[in-house]
Amino acid sequence: MTDKSLHQVALDLRSSMEKILPDGVGVTINTCEEVDRRGSLSLTVSSWPADMVMNNKERVAAIRRSLTLNGKFLSPDDSKRYPRLSAEAMHLLATLQSLVDEHCPATLDPETGHTSWKISGIVSLDPNALARENIEIAQSLKNQG
Repeated sequence: MTDKSLHQVALDLRSSMEKILPDGVGVTINTCEEVDRRGSLSLTVSSWPADMVMNNKERVAAIRRSLTLNGKFLSPDDSKRYPRLSAEAMHLLATLQSLVDEHCPATLDPETGHTSWKISGIVSLDPNALARENIEIAQSLKNQG
């Protein structure tokens, strides 16, 4: 297990993110530390440049088309065909999760053989920012005809 405090891990993680993230990507880090120095990190991608689309545009268009034509949402098959997030969003999330895993490594207990984490981490996209982007995409589709 790492001997670093959760605060120091978060600072190191922030420094690593600044080196690899594209300009304009904003990430909020929230931490929670227990008395035994175990804890968790929560990274939330809260902003990104307008040309870096996190929603899958094809899905937004398909939802808009299905609502316009027959008043219903995507079928389960369409939901699989059009994932909610773009490939760029999935890559960004995977990159950040990889950084978290690098800074918060798991340890193996030699006696039990169980893997544990002193610090666990999760990465997500801000649902409000995703909703705003979704509306912007839908409005741009509406303006196109």
